Amino acid sequence: MEAELAALAGSGAATLIELMVTASWTQAKERLTRFFAGKHAAEDLLRELDISHGEVMAACDARRRHDD
Repeated sequence: MEAELAALAGSGAATLIELMVTASWTQAKERLTRFFAGKHAAEDLLRELDISHGEVMAACDARRRHDD
């Protein structure tokens, strides 16, 4: 069971990263916030997702520069 949960978590994380680098990110971020956050925690979660999004985009940009 533990291996299955790890695989599921890995798949979910990979999907989240893929969404962060696409135009679908805004919609996905809103849905994630509604799913995981209560009314009071939504702003905190949105802030954390924005920070993570910025980090992923910076890593993608750095990789593109390195590959060029």
